Amino acid sequence: NRWQAYSGISGRYRVEYAGNYTNNKNGRILDLTITLLTDDRSVTDSKHLRLRAVEKLVIPKERFANASPANDKRMPRQTALVLADWLAARYSRSAFPTAFNDAVRNSDPSQRKIRKIAKRMSPHTAGLYFELFPNRDLRSGEKYRVNVLALIITSAKPHRGDVERDVSAIQALLEDAGMEVSATVRSQDEVPVSVINRMQRMHLNDLSLKNDDPLPPGSLR
Repeated sequence: NRWQAYSGISGRYRVEYAGNYTNNKNGRILDLTITLLTDDRSVTDSKHLRLRAVEKLVIPKERFANASPANDKRMPRQTALVLADWLAARYSRSAFPTAFNDAVRNSDPSQRKIRKIAKRMSPHTAGLYFELFPNRDLRSGEKYRVNVLALIITSAKPHRGDVERDVSAIQALLEDAGMEVSATVRSQDEVPVSVINRMQRMHLNDLSLKNDDPLPPGSLR
């Protein structure tokens, strides 16, 4: 071919965004905000943008040859990092033991609790992280012990109560599934990278999926 195709994901402007789709809490949908600029690079307004992993575009490489970044829009650095993390997560999802996933689903067969938690998740939550003991399928007489960590955006510390409410609901869900749970909420600037690296990021929407639900193109489970 005289040109090489690149895959991209389309976005749609929205009047408002949903907290459960912000900060990479959902592996399939991401809501983010971009800044609009005037000709002299002054900030005039902002717009909410929704990205869906299943809405892909194939773009010829040659179209980028003379293209320049838009001068009337800007994506804040923190937003760009969230977007990069969301895109990467489509190819490297946390893999939890089958027995863990089954226990959660069996305790909530209608998935009403999981969906309710995911839907109302605070936009101030930067991420949910789980640590399982043992991190494998259970043997006879064993049960899971789970550490749950919710990171709150550093600038949103006054909203800690909203995140604690969500974490309490997650803790109750896991305890109903027969697990021992320790849950905590911390600001991003309070948790060492070494702690994050030993835990697994949780996307609540993964727990509410049935086995025959389609995955986004290119995703691995």
